[in-house]
Amino acid sequence: MNKSKKFFPEIRERAVRMVQEHHGGVSVAVGSRGVSITPKIGCVAQMLLEWVTRVEIDSGRSEGLSTAEREYQPRWRRAFDTVYHGSADREKAA
Repeated sequence: MNKSKKFFPEIRERAVRMVQEHHGGVSVAVGSRGVSITPKIGCVAQMLLEWVTRVEIDSGRSEGLSTAEREYQPRWRRAFDTVYHGSADREKAA
């Protein structure tokens, strides 16, 4: 049974901090798959890489959509679709 394991935010933050300290503050979004702390916290390297990448994007060290932008985008898209499709429905009714 593949059940995704939830980690407390404190554990994620500590793991990311450990990786960043290990790499001396340099961007580690590429090539950090062999991190030796994954068995210590009980996660796979890919998950840790995603956490580190997310923190780097949110802090502005790497390019990509920040967490706030990712949360805003679906709401904006729904509002746009409502306005766009709503006006198209009104045109059909006229």
